[in-house]
Order: sequence, then structure tokens, then C-alpha cells
Amino acid sequence: MLNTDYDIEKAFKAIEDELIASMMRNLEGHRAEEIEEGYNWTQWQVEQLKALEKYKAQNKKMFSSKFSDINDSIDAMIFAARQEGGTEQEQKILRALKKGVKASKVSQGAEGAFFRLNTRKLNALIKATKSDFSRAEKAMLRMSEDKYRQIIFNAQVYANTGAGTYEKAVDMATKDFLKAGINCIEYANGARHTMKDYAKMAIQTANKRAYLTGEGEMRQSWGISTVIMNKRANACPKCLPFVGKILIDDVWSGGKASDGPYPLMSSAMAAGLYHPNCKDIHTTYFPELDDEPDSKFSKKELEQVKEDYKQDQKQQYAGRMAEQFDRLSKYSLDPDNKKVYAARKEQWENVVANGQKNDKIKLKDSITNTNTKIESLKKEFSDMTEGYSYDDWFKEFDSIEDGFGDVSEDDLVDKLKDLDIRIKKFEKQKNKLLLQKEKRKQLNTGYSGKVPDNELDKFNKKALEQIKTDTGYSDEKAKELQEALKEYFGGDYTSILNGETETAKTIRDGIDRMPTYEGSISRGMILNNSDVRMFSDLKKGDELPRRGIIESWTSNKGTAIGYGGISDYERSSVILECEKNETAVGVQHLSLFGTDESEVLSSSKYEVVEVIKESKYDYLSKHREYLYFPEDLEDSSGVLKENVVCVIKVKEKV
Repeated sequence: MLNTDYDIEKAFKAIEDELIASMMRNLEGHRAEEIEEGYNWTQWQVEQLKALEKYKAQNKKMFSSKFSDINDSIDAMIFAARQEGGTEQEQKILRALKKGVKASKVSQGAEGAFFRLNTRKLNALIKATKSDFSRAEKAMLRMSEDKYRQIIFNAQVYANTGAGTYEKAVDMATKDFLKAGINCIEYANGARHTMKDYAKMAIQTANKRAYLTGEGEMRQSWGISTVIMNKRANACPKCLPFVGKILIDDVWSGGKASDGPYPLMSSAMAAGLYHPNCKDIHTTYFPELDDEPDSKFSKKELEQVKEDYKQDQKQQYAGRMAEQFDRLSKYSLDPDNKKVYAARKEQWENVVANGQKNDKIKLKDSITNTNTKIESLKKEFSDMTEGYSYDDWFKEFDSIEDGFGDVSEDDLVDKLKDLDIRIKKFEKQKNKLLLQKEKRKQLNTGYSGKVPDNELDKFNKKALEQIKTDTGYSDEKAKELQEALKEYFGGDYTSILNGETETAKTIRDGIDRMPTYEGSISRGMILNNSDVRMFSDLKKGDELPRRGIIESWTSNKGTAIGYGGISDYERSSVILECEKNETAVGVQHLSLFGTDESEVLSSSKYEVVEVIKESKYDYLSKHREYLYFPEDLEDSSGVLKENVVCVIKVKEKV
């Protein structure tokens, strides 16, 4: 889903902050004038009212263009969300077709009519959203002016009651305002919200509807209307009755009641599904591929859902309180008040941080538990096939049945097929969990290149602490992972990759708990011509061959090119490029080789997007910067023309 909704949220937060800051600068500035010229409170009021008029004019001039820029971005944002939904859904359907789903394109006439109808709906959504924003923006400016006027008169009231200093009187007059912010939006239930909160809800909701429209259009074009509501831990009470259920999507996918024995999406929405700020989502349900889901929650699961929802609400409340005391600490005038509010802000920020930490640990533990379930099922598979590993089986055979040939083993085949379904289910679950991890760039070791020998102890201590922070592991478990990584980085890592050893599993489980690397990654390999064909013959949509359960990539393309042996004239080179990394983990800060290798570890599968193959001579003729001795190019043209450079663009299969 698009993240542009948060950009708009930040824009309104910045506007609100500036409106408040400007107001408080005026209130503070006129205090200086009062001291210098001996103004009394009545004179102060007169001066503040003059400042108010100036404040109004400045705000109108300053923010009109900003509001206009925000509103102008809404069209593109919503249509981009629609496009994204359609594109991603098309990819899912095409993959499902490869796996045996029976579907075909409907007539272009029917598809076109549906598309035009949805375009009109989106245009209406855009118009309504922009209109609501325009009214809310005016209300935002109007409220800031009204509150300023109220503060001017209240300050004198508080001063007359013996509040003490000028600063204390103004703080008393502004306290309620600063606590609430410019909460110019009032909902039907009487609740008031700031423009920032409203914008987040409105754009998030509009984007989501546009995204679901794009998905639905693509399903409609293939005659598919069944969807399933994804299960998630902290489902809200309104959506809980529908979580895990199959529905006929008659809202976005053109489904109808006769499409299957399932409730209609429209009925579910009428009952509360997809309310504003709803975090739930559905995905396509393929009866040929997916088992009928277990949509019922156990008593234990329901208790956990309720607890997770309660904790989520507590986190949101803590966030609002931290924001409230942040405003009070920033804009209060009295030094003692500022100290008190700053301390309260820190307390609430700690509550937020602890909640986030607990959520992260819970996510990491879920990933680890899922790995354990997958390994247990794979062992069961291996035991049933007399030593065949699950992964090796599907490297050799296209299906469970294919491995038995003409031998009749119906009962065993059924058991293995059931295991296969369960393994794939948990692998899918794991992928969803991995995508929820936080992202970051590579962390630096503090050294340029390889860590010096005399700094190893210091480096290892720092690396161990970072492992503990990132994984949530105990000292003992973190040391076990660190030793496994040392073996991998500096030892015979080939043996680790060739079999699912305990070392490999330790590394896999550890990196699954670490933050994901944010950026593009590459991988270089130097191969003989016979081996390179395994890669050069790949087609778009093929799965990239894997060399083990963990693979080394790099965040530095130059490093990948070096490992790809571009300067080795005797052999061929394969360069893998993944533009958008989804789950691989940057471990530069844990390796002695640091920035020399900028290593990224991955346990994911990859799908081929594009294969570009040419002779090494032609490639180097265009990229002479990779040659140590460019003048040798023509002298070595014969051998270079016999070898190839194969650049393969890939994407993660998640």
C-alpha cells in the first residue's frame, strides 16, 4: 500500500506546529515590550488584538499555497493507489494461473463498463475528499484565530486572580489549548480531532478504497470474485466477526450472490467492516489452491485478540499524551512549567517506546515460532520419504505424485500433500511477518574497511550488544548467533550453505529477527560456462536457483561486480540485482570485513524479472571502468568473446 497518506499527515502537523509557534511568539514577544515600555494588561490586550489581525493575514497568505499543494496531490495519490492495487493483483492472479487456477479474461465490453463506473466512483471520492479538506483547512485557521482571541482575554482574567507572573498567567490561559492542539474537526459522536489526525484517517481510507478498487477491477477482468479477510492479531471489535471469512466481493470485484455459498462484501460493510481507520484487508481466495479456512477463533485466540486490541488502544493513548506534553513543554512560557511538562513528555514517550519494544519482541517470537513449525513439518516430510528433504524433493520433482511415478502409494501421497499444504501455509504466514519488520540502512562498524586485529575485542563486544538489541536474544543465545556468523563470514561457509546444518538454522533464525535492509541489493558470481547456463537460460517469472538456505548479497553494487569476476577473463560472470529488498538483512556491522563487503544475508526466494546476456567482451567494452588494465581489452578479445556476463534482475517472492 502507498505511504503518501503519512506525508500529508506530516504536512498538516507542520502547519499546526507553525500556527501555534507563531501565536506563542507573539504572546512572548509582547511581554518584552511590556517590560520595556511599562504596558499594563489593558494595553497588552490592545497590542495583542493588533497582532491577531496581523496573525490572521499572515496565516492566510502563508498557508493558502500549502493547502493548495496538499489538495492538488490527492488526485494523483488516489489514482496511483488504484494502479498499484491492480498491478499487484495481476501478478498474484498470473502466479495462481501457473499453479492451475482456472480463470479467463471476461469480455472487454463488460470490463470496460466496470472500469468506467469505478473511475466515476473514484472521481467522486476525490471530489468529496478535497471538498472536506478545504472546509477543514478553513476551520483550522478559524479555530487558531478564535483560540488566540480567547487566550488574550483569559490571560488578564488569570492575572487578576493572582496567578503570579506574566508567564504563569499566559500558561494558564494557553494550557487547555496546547493540550488539545487545533482540534477543529468534530465527529458525529462529539469527539474532536486535529487536522493531522483527520487527514491521516481521510487519506488512509481514500487510498485504501482506491487500492481495493484496483485489485477488484483486476479480479473482475478474470471473472474472480471470492476473497478472504486476512487474520490479524489486533483486529478491532467491528471487524472481528469477518476476520478469516470468505466473502463474495460485490463491491469492488463485481461479484454476485450466485458466485458461491459465501456472504456478500456489501453486507459485511453494512455491518461495520472497512470503517474509517480500518486496518483489516482482504486477499483473493482461489478455491483450487486454498483450503477452506478455519475462520473460527479458539477461546485462547479470542482472549489474545482482545488483549492485543486493548494494548493497541493504550499505545495510541500514550502517543497522544506524549504529543500533548510535547506541545506544553515547547510553548509554555514559565520555566518551571516547561520542566514539569518535559518530564511528563519523557514518561509518556517511555510508555510508547516500551510498547513498541514489546510489539517488536512479539513479532520476532512469532517469526521464530513459525520457523520451528516449518522445520517440524519438513522433518516429518523427510521421515515419510526415507530421507528426502522437502526442498530437495521439489528440486527434483514437479509435484508429490511425480516423485512416485507409477508406484501406487495413494495413502502416503495424500499425507505428503497435506504436509505440503501446511508447510506452504506457514511459509506464507512467515513472509507476512517478515514484511512487518522495521527497515534501516547498513550500520557502520566505525572502521574503514576490514577491522584491525588490535581492535577485534572492542568490535566483537559492540557487535554482540547490537545482536542482543536487534534480536531480543539473551546473552547466551546472542553469543551462539555471533559465533555462527563468524564461522559463516570467515570459514567454510560453503558447507553451511550445502545442508540445513544447525549453524545455518541459527543464522537463519537470527537474521529473521533483525531489521530488514532498506535499499537495493546485488550478488555476483563467477562461473564456468557450463554452470552459467543454469542462470542464462532463465525466463521472466522463473524462480532463481538457490545455493543454500542462506545466501550472501551486498548493498554495494561494485562489490557484487567484483565478486562476479568481471576482471577474470577466463570465466563467465552472473550479476543478480534486486531493486527493492523486502526481507534480507544488512550485517555489515557484524562482519570483520565491514564496508569492504557491505554484506546482506537473505533466506528468501527470488523471481526473475529480466535476463540480460552478452559476451564479456561487449560488456567490458561499455564498462571499461571495471578493468584494471583497459589496454588489455583488445589483446584478450578472443577469450572474452567466449565468456558471458549475465545480468539478472529479480524480485523477492513474498
